[in-house]
Amino acid sequence: MPEKPKNQLYRDKTIYGRKACLAFFEQHPRALKRIFFNQATSDLFKSVSRFCAKEKKPYRIVSDDELIKLSKSQHHEGVCMVVRLWPIDQYEDYLKKTQPIRACILALEGIENPHNLGAILRSAAHFGVDAVLMKDAHLLQSGAALRTAEGGGSKVLPLNCKHLPTALGDFKAKFDYKIVTTSSHGGKNLYKHRLPERCIFVLGNEAKGLSKAAIEAGDTQIAIPGTGTVESLNVATATALVLAEYWKAFRG
Repeated sequence: MPEKPKNQLYRDKTIYGRKACLAFFEQHPRALKRIFFNQATSDLFKSVSRFCAKEKKPYRIVSDDELIKLSKSQHHEGVCMVVRLWPIDQYEDYLKKTQPIRACILALEGIENPHNLGAILRSAAHFGVDAVLMKDAHLLQSGAALRTAEGGGSKVLPLNCKHLPTALGDFKAKFDYKIVTTSSHGGKNLYKHRLPERCIFVLGNEAKGLSKAAIEAGDTQIAIPGTGTVESLNVATATALVLAEYWKAFRG
């Protein structure tokens, strides 16, 4: 588990879902505070129970009704955990670190649906994205987003920013990141355009798309070609297609 940032406090968070809980425990066992699961899931979490017994951390078999109350969701998949989460990094702190020549960051504008965010995290983890940058990055740590991410939420760094276009400009100025915006209404063909090695892909919500300021911060705009039968793809689907092309070009 990363060291606690100076002068910052951990906060407690309830996460749920089998893969989300197993992935978090695998990466950050010391961050687990307590765990609750139903009888059907108990075998899957035997190693976690043994850890809890050894470390004197509470663990208990409970009913599905209790799990709904504890997780505040009917989609708990038979388990929920209370864990310690450290504060999300500000992007300015991330820019103090040396950046690799080949780097891929996602920037999200106006995307708040936890299921879309979880699906994006899942694709980001699968394709080795370095970080996800957004104004309200705490949304990436909601129980629903982490469950949908199927463990991917523990493997991608969230970065917070107050104003996304400003942050994009800072990444560009300091480390020459190329800013690639996305649009369903025009842009270079994703499958024919050469993607930059060090880049930030910027995606917006399906209703409004990207703001004018975010588009103006970009170096290139790309589009995903198709039949045109529908106006646009779901943002999580579009993200997966874009990241797959980046992986194919540089990491495959």
